[in-house]
Order: sequence, then structure tokens, then C-alpha cells
Amino acid sequence: ILLLVALFALLAAGAIAAVVARSTTRSIREIAGATDRLASGDLDTNLDGLSRGDELQSIVESLSTFRHNAVERNRLAEREREEARLREERTDRMEKLIASFEADSRDLLGLVAGASEQLRSTAEHMRGTAGETTNQSQNASRSVDQAANDVRSVAAASEELSASLMEIAGSVEDSVTAINQ
Repeated sequence: ILLLVALFALLAAGAIAAVVARSTTRSIREIAGATDRLASGDLDTNLDGLSRGDELQSIVESLSTFRHNAVERNRLAEREREEARLREERTDRMEKLIASFEADSRDLLGLVAGASEQLRSTAEHMRGTAGETTNQSQNASRSVDQAANDVRSVAAASEELSASLMEIAGSVEDSVTAINQ
């Protein structure tokens, strides 16, 4: 009987060991499959069905942490891509603004250069006109001075003529008086 009990216990222990081994092997296969899916990038892999109450639970928890970190890395990478895209858009806008500003500046500088050339030409013309006006003013001044001298000469000559006429008139009167006497 003891042998039977021992044999029954051995068979029961073997059956329990087989069931536990099969269950553990199935769990290890499921964990390995979930690990492969996570490693290939399938972050939607469901780990809830892998929960266990033994040592394999720490592996499942590690896989859950791995999946959470991978999701977070993907989210951060997506945010960095979006920020890089926004930076590139800002850079493109700034480059377009700079190019527009440069074109406007070139146009404005062209206008300023044209206006400057026109001012220079006008200034040269005015300088020439001012020189001519100065010469004409000097000539007119000399003519006025000459006319004034001529008028003074004529006035002096008129005074001399008047004095001569008076002297002649006096001589004529003296002659008429001498004749009448």
C-alpha cells in the first residue's frame, strides 16, 4: 500500500509538474511572442492577458515598462518632428521675408541712386546758372557804374555848357550894352 501511495503520489506529482510545466511553457511562449511583437514595433500588443502571480510576472511588468517607454519615445520623437517642421516653416518664412526685404532694399537703393543723380545734375545746372547770373550781374553792375559815370560826365558837361552859355549870354549882353551906348 505504501508503494501504491508512493506511486500514486509520484504520478500525481508528475501530473502536477506536467500541468505546471505546460502552463509555464505556454506563458513563456506568450511572453516571447509579445516580446517579439514589441521588438518589431507593434506597440498595441496587449499584455493584460499575460499577467501571472509567479516569477514570470516581473518579466511581464518589464515588457509593460518597455512598451510604455517605447510609446513615450515615439510621442517625443513625433513632437520633435513637429517642432522641426515648425522651425523649418519659420526658417522658410524668415528667408522669404529676408529675400523680399533685400529686393525692396535694392529697388529703393536704385530709386535713391536715380534721385541722387538727378539732384547732382540739377545742382550742376544751378551752379552753371548761378555763374551766368553772377557774370550777368557783374556786367550789369559795370554797365550801371559806366552809365552813372556817363550821367555824371553829361551832368558836368551840361554844367560847363550852362556856364559857357551864361558867359556867352553875359558877353552878348555886354556887347549889346556897349553897342547901345
